[in-house]
Amino acid sequence: TGHTLWPEVQYESYLRGVKALQKAFNVPTSHVKGHKEIAAPAGRKADPNFSMDEFRAAL
Repeated sequence: TGHTLWPEVQYESYLRGVKALQKAFNVPTSHVKGHKEIAAPAGRKADPNFSMDEFRAAL
């Protein structure tokens, strides 16, 4: 929903999964986006409930 915090284990698993997809498909970190960044119209999605800038920095 964009309002519930993710448990740390889920966040870390998500990071590992995205890293694996990036490696498998040669996706640059700059192309990793959250729903809230690409949904139209703007503001329609609030998830994920964490900073995508921090998430990308961790990739």
